[in-house]
Amino acid sequence: MPRSKSFLVVAAFDFGTTYSGYAYSYTDDKTQVCTNQNWYSGGASSKLVSLKTPTSVLLGDKGQFHSFGFEAEDHFAMLAEDQLHTGWRLFRRFKMMLHTTKALARHTTVEDIEGKSYPAMDIFALAIKYLHGHLLDTFQQRIPDMTETDIRYIITVPAIWDIGAKQFMREAAVKAGIDGERLEMAYESEVATIWCSGLNYGNASKAMERPSKYMVIDLGGGTADVSIIQKLPDNHVKVVHKASGGAWGGIYVDQKFLIFLDSVLGKGSLEELRTFHMQDYFELIREFEHKKRSNTFHTSKVCIIRLPFSLMEIARKRNAASGDSGNRESDKLRINQSDVKTWFSEPVSSLIDHIKDFRKFDTVNDVNTVLLVGGFAESTYVQERLRNELPGITLIVPEDAGLAVLKGAVLFGHNPSIVASRVMSHTYGVSANDPNDENKHKPEVTFFYENKWYARNCFNIFVKANEEISVDHEIVRSFKVHSKHSRCQVYRTMSDKPEYTTEPGCELIGILEINSTDSVTLTDQSIEVHFMFGHTELLIEVTNLHTGKKQTLLLDCLK
Repeated sequence: MPRSKSFLVVAAFDFGTTYSGYAYSYTDDKTQVCTNQNWYSGGASSKLVSLKTPTSVLLGDKGQFHSFGFEAEDHFAMLAEDQLHTGWRLFRRFKMMLHTTKALARHTTVEDIEGKSYPAMDIFALAIKYLHGHLLDTFQQRIPDMTETDIRYIITVPAIWDIGAKQFMREAAVKAGIDGERLEMAYESEVATIWCSGLNYGNASKAMERPSKYMVIDLGGGTADVSIIQKLPDNHVKVVHKASGGAWGGIYVDQKFLIFLDSVLGKGSLEELRTFHMQDYFELIREFEHKKRSNTFHTSKVCIIRLPFSLMEIARKRNAASGDSGNRESDKLRINQSDVKTWFSEPVSSLIDHIKDFRKFDTVNDVNTVLLVGGFAESTYVQERLRNELPGITLIVPEDAGLAVLKGAVLFGHNPSIVASRVMSHTYGVSANDPNDENKHKPEVTFFYENKWYARNCFNIFVKANEEISVDHEIVRSFKVHSKHSRCQVYRTMSDKPEYTTEPGCELIGILEINSTDSVTLTDQSIEVHFMFGHTELLIEVTNLHTGKKQTLLLDCLK
């Protein structure tokens, strides 16, 4: 990405598990970040205060894109209730597959709401294309003379995502029509810090002026990211411990709620509701999303959820028995607070246990200030558990915690070097044939070639796990060209002292395809490879030392 190039606007997309949105600001007023406030649903869920729309894609009966967000869910529900949805396909909450799929590939599929598979890359691209188009329409109305090339784009990603997931998201964005040269990924926990520490943002900024180092927990719909950030002069920040976390987001509370409902109303009731009254099904989920974030949901002895009339009718037909946790009056379901807490308990307990283990590291044990952001961070239950079970911490929850990532990503786009350094999650290097060293190399890896002894599969280390790397840090290696198309294998491992790429735990993450020039013989050619590890993505540039020609290479990490 040409960071030196000037742009008129920076636009950021927060592509979430449950909700997505975008924000932007102009270079002449960077901190005045604008968000779209026109996402509307078709029913009672409009009372849900959100500046985002569901991450849902609807395809028409001929496979064409139809709609996104609330519109996609509402239109499919309308078709389904009239039994006109044959051939139509709705995809919801599909982002998590990038975190959970181990062997991620371009041909990886994702399931629609009825369990039928479809190429995931296409669905991600359609979602990004819609958000991109919505953004451009906004600019067309406000600044008709502005061209698309005046925009720098940022897409937020969890810091715990693997390198393949980031590549998948980038390729989906390019397929959606976004110029890859003007696109950069941003880690959600980092940019949330930038937003909260760089502005006069209520209590969050005031509290964050005091410590030099703090923990950032980005708690979204799917994942929880835990990072340790140190504040530097001029509002710059650096990461002092590699990010960690897990799949402990808010969608797991939703799943527990639906399981509970099915047990109270009769097994299969919700599936019948979804099949024959899908609009009511979506309204029920949105009602719960609204309740989940309210203070009274965790403080009242009895929580009340309004049930759709259609679901009540289904339950009556199935003779669903009422229990202590399911005493109903009219269309209201009364739920004991103890049951509500069990829905939250598993993901929140996993997060707290992880933080306790995390704080044992030397770089972390002196961190007592915690910044909590993300949509799930707005839950008062989550906040209370963290305060009660992590004694001695100062917990900061900024206003609109669900928008901190999105707004911070815009600021990051104006100045990506605001993140001064990061900590490597793995040891990276290449497989090479080194000159044999009898004191170092095993006999079984040695071989004889052109009157010299070599050792094969040696792990040539570029950077080590847990090593702090500045954003402008480059590793330069020179290679002789032996063929017109050379291949360089890049490996990684959690070990900080690997000797061979064949050791357990060493993983081939990609192969660089390096092309030589036809203007000079191979024996006279050498190449210089620049590996840049300090960015959110691994950037590689190759220079032919004979011609001076530079080439940016893609490390292909997708199977």
